[in-house]
Amino acid sequence: MSDFFPSDAELMARTFGVVLGAASCNDDVSNARLDATAAKMKAVLTAAADDPRDAETACERFSAAVVAGRRAAQAGSIEDWAAENALQQIEADLDEAPLMLD
Repeated sequence: MSDFFPSDAELMARTFGVVLGAASCNDDVSNARLDATAAKMKAVLTAAADDPRDAETACERFSAAVVAGRRAAQAGSIEDWAAENALQQIEADLDEAPLMLD
């Protein structure tokens, strides 16, 4: 939408991306788990988007946020345990989502 008034999909994309990026730096989180969660996150972002343009913008923000999350974890701004806990919470929320995510 815009930097001043981000859509719901864009806001979710930022949160999802930072958490996923930070969790990717945790050796206890498998690549298979990250890939499965990323696919679910993208499905939710697409479903939450107002239109195809919003979905595209949300996916772009998601990708940028993944990089930001990795950098924050590598810099020590996000602890491994916090990233893991946040990822678990999002996974639980996605599992309860009333969407067909598989």
